[in-house]
Order: sequence, then C-alpha cells, then structure tokens
Amino acid sequence: MKKLFVSIGPFKVYKKGFLKNLFYGPGIVIIQEPDDTENWTKLGSFSFNPNFRNNWSLYLEIRAGPAYEADTSYFYRSLNINTWGNIAGQFFNLGTNYSYTYNYWRGFLANQLAAWSRIGYSIIPEVSLSLNSNAWVEWDTLSTVTAVTTAATPRIDIR
Repeated sequence: MKKLFVSIGPFKVYKKGFLKNLFYGPGIVIIQEPDDTENWTKLGSFSFNPNFRNNWSLYLEIRAGPAYEADTSYFYRSLNINTWGNIAGQFFNLGTNYSYTYNYWRGFLANQLAAWSRIGYSIIPEVSLSLNSNAWVEWDTLSTVTAVTTAATPRIDIR
C-alpha cells in the first residue's frame, strides 16, 4: 500500500494566555492499494490541534471522500477525537474514532467505533505503571450493533 498525507495550515505559538500553540488546517490523503493502478482513495481532511499551557492537548480530525479498498468503492468518512495531558503529574490519554469503512473481518462496509484510554502512574522517575483500555463497536449493514469488544492491558515501563 502506498499512502500520502499532506496537511497545511498555520502553526501559531503564543507567548501568554492559556494556549501554548495551535495548528489547524486542511489536508489530503491519497492511498493506492497494492497491485492496483486504477483505483485510488482520495480523502479531504481538516485537523485542529491546540496545546495548552497546563500540558493538556486536544486533537480533532475529520476525513471524508471517495475510497477504494477490498475491491469496493464507497464514500469514506471518519471523526477522530483525542486528548492527553497530566492529572496530578501523571499521564492520561483518552480518545475515540468513528468511521464508515470496510470491515475486513466481517467482509462488508459499515460503521465502526473505537475508544481508548491510558493512565500512567510513575512510582519513581525510572518506573511507571499504566493501564490501557480499548473498546471497539461494530455495526452491520442495517446499522445494528453486531459486536462490542473490550480489552484492558496493564503495563510496567522501565526507562
């Protein structure tokens, strides 16, 4: 697979105020599946990414456009929301992604949703404990939920 992503827009840095910096702007995504020279995915996107002085950040992105994968042409759309930062000096991340795309496991086009979180706690500067959690929701072609899958993974990181 070949993939090209280009995004343009201002990156502003603020000397004072609650914003540390801000990027926003449109972009394009072009994808070519292996061994296919005729069918291309061509998506438009828009990103919004503020970083705050309190060490929190937010990322919002929408993508949409004609897509081609698994011998199927369709109109792709997605929304990605992600935030991360520190709570009492410890790392935290929370996000979700909705998309209408090809479900390879089930073999059809449908809505999909993923949600995740991670919280990390440093015992000492060199060692941290974290818990990653994920949930995936799959719909069928009639917009009925067909599966909800969850996972939680504890980690120990040594730096």
